Amino acid sequence: MRWVDTRDELPAPGQRVLCSMNVGTVWEFAACGVFCKSHWIVDDFTRPVGVGEVKYWAPIARVPKTKR
Repeated sequence: MRWVDTRDELPAPGQRVLCSMNVGTVWEFAACGVFCKSHWIVDDFTRPVGVGEVKYWAPIARVPKTKR
């Protein structure tokens, strides 16, 4: 998994990714979220998260299909 700095690149709008941020906390933590051009929608947050509040993001790896 490769973490991408939001100052360098943002994910495609509507793509679900992992977000590394410290919204309202001292420590950074990771959560899943979606970038919506002007804000982020992050799991467990009741408000839109500002673009500058998410510091890094990483694509979510797809689970490989198993043969049965």
